[in-house]
Amino acid sequence: MMRSRFGLFGLAAMLLSASCTKDEAAQTADWNRNVENVQKHAAKFPSFKGVFDQRVSDAQKAFDEAKGVSDKSARADAMGAANRTLNDLLPPFDAYDAASKQLSDTIVKHSTLPPALTPVLDSAKTVQTTAAANIAAAVPTNVGEAKAKVEENTAMLKSASDALTSTDTYVVSQKTLADLMADKDIQNLPAAKVNPLMDAAKAAQTSAADQVAKANKSNPAEMKMAVAAAANTLAQAAEPLKALKPAPVATASKDSKEKPEAAAKGKKK
Repeated sequence: MMRSRFGLFGLAAMLLSASCTKDEAAQTADWNRNVENVQKHAAKFPSFKGVFDQRVSDAQKAFDEAKGVSDKSARADAMGAANRTLNDLLPPFDAYDAASKQLSDTIVKHSTLPPALTPVLDSAKTVQTTAAANIAAAVPTNVGEAKAKVEENTAMLKSASDALTSTDTYVVSQKTLADLMADKDIQNLPAAKVNPLMDAAKAAQTSAADQVAKANKSNPAEMKMAVAAAANTLAQAAEPLKALKPAPVATASKDSKEKPEAAAKGKKK
């Protein structure tokens, strides 16, 4: 009984393994799609065409050799390995495309930033142009060089998106501080108490703008740090003003008014 059970498990494992391996026809169909996909990438990234062509040539040799393997299962496996060799070059380029689109979308979303944050938007646009120029001018001689160049510019695009997205916190901090400075309740407090804090708030606004303006526009990571520091400057200036804002006066709810009246009526009864 035990041997029979193990035999069934072994047979099931063999069948599962066989079912997970694509047959020769499926591998050939994959190959044709993969070659077409590589050709599309080569057209989209013409400066990398030499590397794409070389990879197709190398993979083609492996694929042709695989078709000559006598064992059916081993032949399909070898064809699959050639397919993977062909596809291995594509993910970095797809990641670059995704990062480029993300930065374009982020630029559009942040196209109406306040003037103090214009340097961050300009930086993102500069990085976008620079990355595209770097890719267009690249002439890699091998796959390693191609991947390194694409990944380098992908990282730069992502960093620019992060820097631009970080302005969201700055905008919130800036609005909070501006609202507090314009608050009538605070403005009506004694001048001796309010004016020094208002002056400090104005100085913080100027300082925050300067922090962003002085950051290196060609370095997105530095821009992001400058924006974070500037947002913190604004947030710190807002705290003393928040402390001055009078607490809202608690008003009795309708239910709380009705309960004593109901209790009084109950006593009369």
